[in-house]
Amino acid sequence: PLEPLEPAELPVSRHLDVGLGVALVERLTEGQTNAGPANFRYPAMIGVGLSARVDVWKYLRANLYVVRSSTSTDLAAGMLGLPGDPGLVPLTSYALGLRLSPTLRLGPRARTWISFGAGWGRMEMGRFDVQSGADSYVVRERSFSFLEFPMGIGTSFDIIKNWLAVEFE
Repeated sequence: PLEPLEPAELPVSRHLDVGLGVALVERLTEGQTNAGPANFRYPAMIGVGLSARVDVWKYLRANLYVVRSSTSTDLAAGMLGLPGDPGLVPLTSYALGLRLSPTLRLGPRARTWISFGAGWGRMEMGRFDVQSGADSYVVRERSFSFLEFPMGIGTSFDIIKNWLAVEFE
């Protein structure tokens, strides 16, 4: 009779990285309003990012990402071409995109890379009140879509090999 085969242990390998992180988001403006050039800079926002990364090839990784951030900003009187003082205005930004990252392995637990990609995003300004002298009025929500082209460098180290890594990008 044949002896039963012993199950062989398969090597553990990395197939998909899923990550949750903190993001510093700063959106730049360039444009024009009916009142002239846009003299407004969005404040830096702390956000939350979620990503899924897969090895396309030994030295190339693809990363799908989503980043959401929000804050409030104090607009100066006359900003956005509106008379009066808007005060605090709520801002929310979110983006969805894909980055490609040529990757150099520094050992079995460490990697470094450069990244470049493209994404679509949306900036939303919530409803706010404007005080103009004795009068006040409500400005409805505003939003716009944008394209982004992220570029960066990063490095990571596996604290627990093929399971848990610390990363900075």
